[in-house]
Amino acid sequence: MRIAVIQHQLLEDPAVRGDALRAAMDAAAASGAELVVVPAVPGWPPDVLEALAAAPGSGPSCVWATPGVWPEGCELVPRAESLGRVLSIAGDACFDPALWARALEWEPDALILSPGSESELQAEAALEVAIALSDAVCGLVIVAECVGAEPGEPGHGGSAIIHLGDVVAEAIGEEDLLVADVPVPVLPPEPREPLPEVPVILAQRLAHHAGRKPEVGYLADLSDGSLRR
Repeated sequence: MRIAVIQHQLLEDPAVRGDALRAAMDAAAASGAELVVVPAVPGWPPDVLEALAAAPGSGPSCVWATPGVWPEGCELVPRAESLGRVLSIAGDACFDPALWARALEWEPDALILSPGSESELQAEAALEVAIALSDAVCGLVIVAECVGAEPGEPGHGGSAIIHLGDVVAEAIGEEDLLVADVPVPVLPPEPREPLPEVPVILAQRLAHHAGRKPEVGYLADLSDGSLRR
C-alpha cells in the first residue's frame, strides 16, 4: 500500500497556506498514494480541512491527524480501513505511557502521531519514540507534523513513516512530501520490545504544560539551579 505524508509549511498568509496544502495533496494523489496523511494544522478548524479534502483533485483516502476525543487525546481513524485499525494521537498524548499500554490492548495496525513538536530537539526525540513504538505497539507508525513555527510553538518538523523499527521515509527539507510503500496487512512486531521511556526533553515539555517542575531523577534541579529539599 502506498502511503503519503504531507509535512506542511506554516506560512503567514492563510490563502497561500491553503494553496500550498492543496498542491501537496494533488502531488500525493499523483504519486499513486492510496492514503494521504496531513498533520494537525494549528489554528485551522477541522471543517476547513475537511473542505480542502473534499475539493476536486484530492484523493479519496485523506486522513487529518487532528486531536481526537476518544479516548483522551486520540481517536480511531474511520477513513483508513484499507490499512486496518488505525489510531491517531495528537499533542502531549503522544508521550503518555499509560496510553501506549492501552493501545496495546486495542491492537491497532498503525499509529498516526501528530505531537506538535515545539523545537527541533523535541522533534528528534519524538522520532525516537515513534521508532520505539513501531517495535513495541504496532508495526507501522506515521509521524505527521507541520514545520516553520517559532520556537516554543508547535510545528518543527520530524515527519516520518516507520515500519517495524525502520524509517522508510523521512522529511528532508522544510515543506516536504513523504511517500512509501508498506506491505498490508501490517504485521505486528515479533517479538515485541518493551514500551519506551519518555525522553527527558519530552518529559520536561509535559511538566511545563502541566505547570509543574520535571522530575530529573537526581539531586540537582536544573530548572532554577537550587537543590531539592
